[in-house]
Amino acid sequence: MNIYEAKEFVTKVNPEKKVSFGFDKKCIRSIEIIHTNGKAHDDNHIEYDQLMVTYEGEAPYYISISPHREVCSLDWIKNHVATA
Repeated sequence: MNIYEAKEFVTKVNPEKKVSFGFDKKCIRSIEIIHTNGKAHDDNHIEYDQLMVTYEGEAPYYISISPHREVCSLDWIKNHVATA
């Protein structure tokens, strides 16, 4: 199930509850830093294989999704690695 199908499914299961979706460190599958001529680009890739689901007032839980790729900045990666 991809990210969009997962969001739709969770929303339909409990339509009366307010739900939010997001990613945290546990959701990350891989981080790809792109280099050209020995220098890192500012736009890089992060790939997630889990989606964090949080119903209002409840603890978050995770569902597996097919890999979802997003663009992230080099600064984001540096901050992420520094806090790992």
